[in-house]
Amino acid sequence: MRRWLCGGAILMLLLIAGVRRWLVYLSSPQRVARQFLAAIERKDVDGVYALTMEKEKREMGVTKEVISRVLHDILYRRVSHIKVIPTPLTEFDGPRADNWYRLQHVTWGDASTDKPLPSKSENGMLRISVDLFRSPEGRWEVSFTCLASSYIIKNITKPMLEKPTVQNVLMLRRYRRALLQQWGIKTDLPEPAIVIDKGHRIALLGTKAYDPLSRYEEGGRRP
Repeated sequence: MRRWLCGGAILMLLLIAGVRRWLVYLSSPQRVARQFLAAIERKDVDGVYALTMEKEKREMGVTKEVISRVLHDILYRRVSHIKVIPTPLTEFDGPRADNWYRLQHVTWGDASTDKPLPSKSENGMLRISVDLFRSPEGRWEVSFTCLASSYIIKNITKPMLEKPTVQNVLMLRRYRRALLQQWGIKTDLPEPAIVIDKGHRIALLGTKAYDPLSRYEEGGRRP
């Protein structure tokens, strides 16, 4: 009887641990990222919109029409069926803060050939970044403006930057913002500052990270 009770207790503990791990997975940024990327693969604009940050919908002009326009221009017009091409994670993938998770390099390819889509990026493959932020209510949401901006940076403006002077960088920033506005995006979510609070790294969405070039943009100073 004692052996049976001990075995039952161990089984119960394993079951509880399994349920906890499943609940953590259900609320994890990795799961939301997979749902988001799967929605893009299916060309499910409603699904992409549902996982997009509410802040961007309210303040930055992200609508279903904008999402459809952006995804058509960067992906859907290239091939009939797209897919994420698995690539190894890097040191830049994963949590940036307790409320910020990033997939640094998401590679897109042709589903019929499993080959990456060509690009002018440094490795010749079309890549974007996916950033997720946890809302005050505890829900992980995807920044669609960061996705659109990362596409421009990785595949358009960075390859154009032959000499990384201040003037050239500022010029390409203005070009990136102009492209975003052509899509209907008012502005992109700036990279947030991070603070340490009681041992936790917290991304402050209302505060920009330090940018040494901002003094030239905001103050109109010449570099």
